[in-house]
Amino acid sequence: MPGSVRLRARTVWFLLALAVALPASAANYLSYGYGPRHEGVTQEQVALPMSLTWRFVTAPREYAGSTPVVVDNNVFYAAGYALYCLDVATGAVKWAVMTKAPARSAPAFCAGLVWFGDDEGKLRAVNPETGKVAWEMDVRDAIRSPIVVSGRVLYFGTNGSKVLAVDAEQRKQLWQATTRDDVYAAPAVDERSVYVACLDNALYAFDVNTGVERWRLELASGSGLYSAPVVGSSFIYMALGKRVLAIGKYGKIVSQAAFEGELAGEPALTEKGLIVAVKGAGEAAVYALSERPFRAIWKAACAVSPSAPVAVTRDAILAGGSYGFTWAFAPDSGKMLWRYIAREPDSAAKNAEFRAQSAPVVANGRVYMVYDDGSLCCFASDAPDVTPPSITRRTPSPDEPVSAMPPVLIGANIYDEGTGVEPSSIKLLYDGKPVEWKIRLDNSDCYYQVKAESATTPIEDGWHTVTIEVRDWRGNEAKKTWRFLADHSIAAATKVTQSTVAAAAAAVPTFSWGSSRIDEF
Repeated sequence: MPGSVRLRARTVWFLLALAVALPASAANYLSYGYGPRHEGVTQEQVALPMSLTWRFVTAPREYAGSTPVVVDNNVFYAAGYALYCLDVATGAVKWAVMTKAPARSAPAFCAGLVWFGDDEGKLRAVNPETGKVAWEMDVRDAIRSPIVVSGRVLYFGTNGSKVLAVDAEQRKQLWQATTRDDVYAAPAVDERSVYVACLDNALYAFDVNTGVERWRLELASGSGLYSAPVVGSSFIYMALGKRVLAIGKYGKIVSQAAFEGELAGEPALTEKGLIVAVKGAGEAAVYALSERPFRAIWKAACAVSPSAPVAVTRDAILAGGSYGFTWAFAPDSGKMLWRYIAREPDSAAKNAEFRAQSAPVVANGRVYMVYDDGSLCCFASDAPDVTPPSITRRTPSPDEPVSAMPPVLIGANIYDEGTGVEPSSIKLLYDGKPVEWKIRLDNSDCYYQVKAESATTPIEDGWHTVTIEVRDWRGNEAKKTWRFLADHSIAAATKVTQSTVAAAAAAVPTFSWGSSRIDEF
């Protein structure tokens, strides 16, 4: 619970505000943040649950992909040493523009062309149908900030302490401004200014027409500013460590809210409030805040830390986190509506947490998630899913004789690649009786350690049964029952596997079943 944020019971006006602010409409996703102000709000509706439609895997982790652009039947995705054009329906590659240096800048669509930058300092405009480079500009410094579109003008920062404005129609540079350090965050734009968060721990405001510095606000941050500014009608909002700031458009901090954990990225700005994702062992949650003053309307606790900004649709708040988690929360209450866990591809180098790399992208009824191994997943509500969850790696193995000496673990791996496992459906039974299971968040092993009177007291010798029941969000059900033989006379050496499993389970985050906490998972 943040120290300076108080929960309020009334949430109806917040839902009404969202409904007024977000008329139903399908839309392309043309540049970072759903517009130059980076409100993180889309006018679309998403029908839940959603199913995995396709997955595109490419770049090595150190050059993982950026936020994609979606235009009609094409997805434009910069990852590794290329800009890819993928088919919306299948994820198949239509064409790729290869680069000599990593392409880490989120692309944009403007003036009928796809724009992206790379670490060589090249800004390229690409024909979306053919993949042919129509124009190229060398800025001589790595471009890692997203390309932002306002009207017909592109704005972006560089690793050479510069901010540039480029006319996309005339294909010429309009102005260049200077900062004191590199710019990784997306510039935000309104009718008067371009707001830039810089690694020198300052927020800059440049004149939108000339690039002349209007003001500079020094902010206390030990690691630089990586999150984009979010521009409202009266204030600019910034995620700064464990705080969210409201800054007047004259460059002064007006108010702030403090949390126990760090913000996972910039807030989303609705007509009547903010949505923020907070990460940390004791504070992993998504909050809805009123805007003036900051007050918490609701808090949705998460089993793992969110790792990227949220996206707000008409009927859901989407967030991505560590261990491949994606959540959908109800805007009025924060109740979990859907949860999906993406597994890291077996072909990739394993990552301890495998986290969402950027905010969810919602375009034309689909949701796109980028993970830090460079993979891009596409979800759709109309994708068929008739396959039940898998129940594998059963422990102990069926009919296996095991030592009755503790620890005795029972369970299996449960996973559903389609719509994901519905958490409240999981049942683990030992000798026909429900037990309180735990799940390893890094690999979805569902297990229970059979209780014994002491660490040296064996469980009862003889045959024991284990049953796991589970269903996915489409209602597809799976159930497996097996038995194992407990025998206290079996030598202790045969306990190596069970002891190793127990130690491994204790070394990673787990979720423990409990009716009061199921919404966190």
